[in-house]
Amino acid sequence: MSVKKVSSLIIVIALFIFFWDYNFLRPFKVFVVYIHEISHAIVSLLTGGEVHSISVEWNESGVTQTSAGNFVLTAVAGYMGSIVCGSILLYSGLSGRHERFVATFLGTTLLFFTVFYSESMNLTFFVIFLAIGGGTILIAAFFGKLNRLLLFLTGTLSSMYALFDLSDFFKGAVLKTDAGLIANHFIRDAKLQVLFAYAISFFISVFSIWLVTRVIAYAVAHKIEEIDFNEEDELELATPTMEKNNEYLADLNHGSEI
Repeated sequence: MSVKKVSSLIIVIALFIFFWDYNFLRPFKVFVVYIHEISHAIVSLLTGGEVHSISVEWNESGVTQTSAGNFVLTAVAGYMGSIVCGSILLYSGLSGRHERFVATFLGTTLLFFTVFYSESMNLTFFVIFLAIGGGTILIAAFFGKLNRLLLFLTGTLSSMYALFDLSDFFKGAVLKTDAGLIANHFIRDAKLQVLFAYAISFFISVFSIWLVTRVIAYAVAHKIEEIDFNEEDELELATPTMEKNNEYLADLNHGSEI
């Protein structure tokens, strides 16, 4: 089973890489951008801030307008949130664990932020994200195998896009990224800002790569351990039964009454 899962993951990654720049993947990548923006909003709310609006565009850009709250945590939450979300989806789809809860929580979160915080979002995206949120909940409730497949595909794409998104740090415009905003928040000297922004970028990149690889390794290894454990259980249950049957046959041969 684990070999099949790993093979499927490799094939899906290869297909996503091959079709990465094709337009039919753009809506799915915009969805990952939306997760990135929602992550900003969630942390802003959790740290006592206020979310004014969330919007995304077809060019895969997005903006979340917030005030108050913890600026640093809110800024870094975009990259961290998207990679953590992608990892959770991938783990659930790959291992088959908690898939209904994960999908329902994702769908509910999408509905909540789309309804209450999408004032500046165009009507097309508003309808799309409402449909995705509601559809995710319905699929989780009634279509288990389809739900697992969608979590697997969405988690793989989300993780890949989050890792691909890290390339923004190293394209020469690091000060325009969230890491650059954090650096500008603390440091005024331009050269030191760049160095600090790259340090933040490096940390986020290492954490993201480590998290994705650990999630895949744990999901596969956990599946193998689960299978081995079940097989041992079956052997332990079968052994007493066989011994009891042998004792019963021996008693019959000696004419004992039971």
